Amino acid sequence: MNNICQKTNFDLSGGEEKTVQVGGDSGEIKTLTYKNILFEGNVFKLGYCTNNNEGMNYPIFLVFSTGEEKEFQIGKTGMFEFQPEKWRDVNDDDTERTAEVYVTELKVFEDVPFVVDYCYSV
Repeated sequence: MNNICQKTNFDLSGGEEKTVQVGGDSGEIKTLTYKNILFEGNVFKLGYCTNNNEGMNYPIFLVFSTGEEKEFQIGKTGMFEFQPEKWRDVNDDDTERTAEVYVTELKVFEDVPFVVDYCYSV
C-alpha cells in the first residue's frame, strides 16, 4: 500500500549550516541555515514547488536511502520532481527496466516557502 502526503515550509525542523551557490552557476556563494523534513518511509515519488521568485535561487538537498546527500538547483520553473520511470535500451536487448530512487529526507533553506507532495510505501 502507498501513502500520499504533503508538507510545507511550516513542517521544517532541525537545522544545519551549508555553504551553497545562490542563483545557480553564476551566483554568489553563501553560508545559510538549512532545515529538514524526515519522511515517514522511503519516498519513491516526490514533487517540490516554490512559488517564490527568490526561493528558486536556493538549492535543495535530498538524502537518499543509501545515506548519500545530493544538491539540486531548482531553476526558473520553481519545480523539481522524480518518480519511477520505465525505460528500455533499444540498442541492446530491448528489455524493459524501471529506474527508481528512494529518498529519506529533504533539506531546504529555512526562508523559502514551498510545498512538497510525496508517496511512500507502507
